[in-house]
Amino acid sequence: YGRGKGKAYGAPTAPHGHVYYGRGLVQLTWKDNYQKMSSKLSVDLVADPDLALSLVNAVPVMFLGMEQGLFTGVGFGRYFNATRDDWVNARRIINGTDKANLIADHARMFYAAISHTV
Repeated sequence: YGRGKGKAYGAPTAPHGHVYYGRGLVQLTWKDNYQKMSSKLSVDLVADPDLALSLVNAVPVMFLGMEQGLFTGVGFGRYFNATRDDWVNARRIINGTDKANLIADHARMFYAAISHTV
């Protein structure tokens, strides 16, 4: 895609001159999110943002971010708990409600598939 062209996160950032556009399974964006995940994973995603593309990093970025609410300040617990099972609004964990119904459908299918293996 455009790699952040025309967006604030698409501008090269000091000290490395990298552009912190969306990479990985959750399209990790913005330098502060790369820094946050670097700290969590003990992998320098700031110095080498393309490391976020590798599944060995992309999977923990996705799960830690979703579990701990590191992307938007809300995590799984708000939408999945003893009294709530809200697949559509769970989209807010990563990126507002952009394509929430489509992503909820995908999530339900993945959940159904992996539930049979546990």
